[in-house]
Amino acid sequence: MKEIKPRLREILMELCEWLDITVIEGAICQDHVHMYLSVPPKHSPAFVMKMLKGKSVEYLRKEFPELGKKYWGLHIWARGYFVSTVCINSTVIQKSCERAIRGTNSRRTA
Repeated sequence: MKEIKPRLREILMELCEWLDITVIEGAICQDHVHMYLSVPPKHSPAFVMKMLKGKSVEYLRKEFPELGKKYWGLHIWARGYFVSTVCINSTVIQKSCERAIRGTNSRRTA
């Protein structure tokens, strides 16, 4: 299952490219994902999350059928997400992603 993390990264990067979204910073942790994105105004936050979560799980389930056994309720992603369009400056978000990256380097993840 170790190859899931790099594959998830590739999938998310491909989806962002397809949607004209710029990935500024990101980290895939053991139980969550941090992504600092620049999204064109034509996409709503809900649409972006629906596409990233929905399409990524679709690809992961095809490529890693063992996920179906581990996540038997068909829910790999949690229902919620955090989105901010104002009031949080880019430095705060980048530092949060950097902390997550440092944290993932110090422990094993999928």
